[in-house]
Amino acid sequence: MCSKIYKYVYTCINMESEIIKKAFKLGNSAGVLLPIEWKDRKVREMAYTQRELLLSAWKSLKPGGTIVYSTCTFAPEENEMQIDRVLERFEDAIVLPVVLPGVDTLPIMKEWNGKTLSPEVQKCLRVKPTKDMEGFFIAKLQKK
Repeated sequence: MCSKIYKYVYTCINMESEIIKKAFKLGNSAGVLLPIEWKDRKVREMAYTQRELLLSAWKSLKPGGTIVYSTCTFAPEENEMQIDRVLERFEDAIVLPVVLPGVDTLPIMKEWNGKTLSPEVQKCLRVKPTKDMEGFFIAKLQKK
């Protein structure tokens, strides 16, 4: 359970980000949400938004607290690259293993666009999509 300790300090932060709102557009008068067309520019825009959200959450997290970071995309720019950036930028960041028994997973990226990622990123999960659910990425970060 997350608790707010002071005005802007949290013991844990669950990030099912606001990015989802940006990834869909209103499709018709019935209020159906349709995925937007993804292009390189849109991926860069979403990655920037994810970075800002994650960095803001990190700064709000008290020592010993955790962030559960999850996205509904498989774009490494929004997933593994974001976790790698936190590890590079903050010495007090550690990745905790994510374990979801009985869930099929996909491999975590070890390298993207010529950049070798921290081995710690391998503790994250890419959950394989099924007929019952969309695939997603999930990471658990803790501040020392």
